[in-house]
Order: sequence, then structure tokens, then C-alpha cells
Amino acid sequence: DNGYTVDYVIDTPMTRARAAQLLCAAGRARPIWINGKLSVVIDGPREDGERQLFTPRSTRGFRWRKAFPGTVHALRVVFTNREQGYREDEMLVFADGYSELGEASGGPAGTVAASAYEKFELPGVTDPEIVWKLGRFWLYTALLQTETVEFDVDIESVASRAGDLAAVAHDVMLVGLGSARVAGLALDGFGDVTAITLDQAADLSSGLLVMEAGKDYAIRWREVVETGPASGSYKVSVTAALPVSTVAGPITALQLPAPVDPADAPKVGQLVAFGETGKETFPVLIKRIRAGRNFAARIEAVAYAPERFDADSGTVPTFDTRITLPRAPRPPTPTHTETHVTDDGIFVRFDVPEAFADNLSGFQVRWRQTPEVGSTARFERLPDLRSDERVAVLQPGVPGRTYDVEIITRGDDGRVSDPLLVTAVGASDAVAAPAGV
Repeated sequence: DNGYTVDYVIDTPMTRARAAQLLCAAGRARPIWINGKLSVVIDGPREDGERQLFTPRSTRGFRWRKAFPGTVHALRVVFTNREQGYREDEMLVFADGYSELGEASGGPAGTVAASAYEKFELPGVTDPEIVWKLGRFWLYTALLQTETVEFDVDIESVASRAGDLAAVAHDVMLVGLGSARVAGLALDGFGDVTAITLDQAADLSSGLLVMEAGKDYAIRWREVVETGPASGSYKVSVTAALPVSTVAGPITALQLPAPVDPADAPKVGQLVAFGETGKETFPVLIKRIRAGRNFAARIEAVAYAPERFDADSGTVPTFDTRITLPRAPRPPTPTHTETHVTDDGIFVRFDVPEAFADNLSGFQVRWRQTPEVGSTARFERLPDLRSDERVAVLQPGVPGRTYDVEIITRGDDGRVSDPLLVTAVGASDAVAAPAGV
């Protein structure tokens, strides 16, 4: 329903893996192997939310990298344009606030002239509208998806798949203010939760599990829920933030602003991430899982950056192709000039414009006896003519019968013209052969 298509001619040997990559890339996806089976991960909004929570309590060997992309104002997207006869074309796809000329030189209002361009190719994408949408998506993916994390996990890896959205809280990347497991719950007289005790002590030297006056704090935790009664199948998810009361200083217990039903609070033993409201965790997309021994794995993930998915919204600009590739015209169809029938044969004279004489490799000639009405007859091939010959010669015909002659011009680039068809040439009138034959 998104209109994505792939129009790619595979005319050279190509592995199935490479073909799958081309196919998926045209739809913002990539092929992956899951449990020994080829599958596809689509890079799009994850409406179901995070499927896993990773903190120092559940990871080791944590590494964080942030790339600083150079200045890019626009992409020069090279593609095959189906609206221009499937010829190579180029589209300029601009970041917000930029145009080719800028407002000062007649460009759209509120834009400045772009000066930093990057080349980008979209093989198999031939619709200019889709080219613009994909160009915008990949441009903002490069600008926004700049953070990468890697870490080792134990058996928790079996609950993760490439393409899953996950939440990360870790002091290495300065996200969140600590993590712990729930050690106990304080309940009021109605059985509602009023406070949460953690199994991790505050660290004043690092500021972990420490509150400051005047700031709002919250927690998120990982839940494992059975997908159906006695189904034996479970789903891992990360809850929405639960606000906690601000009590300046190290945390001994998390006080809740109001009692909470136990179903809406973390349970003893569950993993909790603590931080300022809205900054408790960082969303990432799991890019790759490298399996290890005993269900351990190395996970690589990239920033989710959901703003990327809105980059192709709005009105698609009108695209005016700017590349004109020189293209030689097809060889001209021969023009019939005259026909002579003699005892020596049938002579069909033709001509082509003199301007094409230097670009011809010869002429293809075929003949047949004119078929009766309602029937067909197959053409027979005669020897090809040189490019400087202008007369097709057939053997003498049978008096009372008629014949058809087909002549096709062949260019030196291998292309051919539409056929000249001379029909119903009689063989009964014997006249002198034409001069020069």
C-alpha cells in the first residue's frame, strides 16, 4: 500500500543474497536470517513499542559510538527514470530549509541555496515520486541515526530479534540514572503499592540513583507476559513511565505520588530503569545479533530516530528532469521507388535518406509468395545487401503469381528499422532489366 516497486533487469550473474538486498532496499528493508530461515526486516515505525530492556544489570562489555556526519544539504539521487524511457536520471533531494537556488535567487521562500551535496543511488527504483520519498528517508537516516551501541548478553538474547525495538539505559552513554531489580513493595491498607524498594544502593560519587530537588523522575521496567491462557508463549515488553516522588538525595525507596494497583506496578525481581521523566531510557533498533556459546550473544543496535519516518511526508515536489542523454534515432524505413519484372528476375529498387548513409551496416531482405486471403505464408531470407546497395533481386517468378518483398534497414549500432513491405508484385509482364543492375 506504500507504492514501492522494484524494476531491475538482472542481465549478469548475481547471487540470491545480492538480489534479496536489491529487492529489500527498494522498500526500506533488508534481508536477515532468523533461526536458519531467510526473513525481512522493514525499517518503519514500531507501533508495539520496545520489546526488551538493556541496562548494566543485564549486559556486559557495553560500547557506545556516536558518528558526526558531515554537512549535507541535499542528495544527488541517481536512478532509472521510467517516465523518460528508463534512462538514467538524477534528482536533487533537499533537506529542510534548503533548495537549489535559495530564496534570494528565486527559490522557495524560507530556503537557502544548498552547497553540500552527496551522491546516492537507488537501483531498481524508477518512479520519481518514490525516489523523492526514499531519498528523504535515507537523507534523514544518515543525519539522525548516528548512535550505535554494542554489548554482550546471556540467555536474554533468545528474547531478542534483529529489527526489534529495545530500550537502553546505561551510564556509558549517560542515559538514565541507574538500574536495579525490585527487592520489595510497600502496600497500603487496600493492597495498593505506595513505595518500591530496589536491590541497588545509591552511588553519590557517580550520581546514580540520586535525586535532585526541582526535577521530575520516573521508572520503566521490563515485563514478561504470557500471550494467552496456558499458551506457553510469552511476550517481553517495556512499560510506559511510572512517575515517582522527588525526594532529594540518595534513593532508599521510590515513593509513589499516589497508590498504584499492583497490576500497574513492577513486581519483585523485575528489572527497573530509573531516570528523569522522559529520559529514563534510549530507544534503539537491534541491527545484528551474533550468537555465542550457551545462548550468549553480542548485540549491535542503532538509534531508533523515529523522526526519520516523517521525512517523506507532505507534498512531493514536481520533478523536472534535467538530464538529456544523446540518443541516436532508429535506422530509417526504406522508401520504395520502383519495381521491374523481367525474365531475369524481380528487381525492387528502394532508397533511404542520404543523412543516414554513414550509419548503416546493410539491409535485410525477405520474400514470399503473396498468400491468399485468410491465409498466411512464411517469408524466406535472401542474402543481405551492403549499405551502398539499393536494389533487392529475386529469382524470376511464375507467371500468374504475385510476390511480397520485405526490406529492413540495419544500423551500425545493431538496431533495425520498421520493415518496408512491397506487396503483390506480378511475374507475368516481362520487361527489360533496370539500368545499372
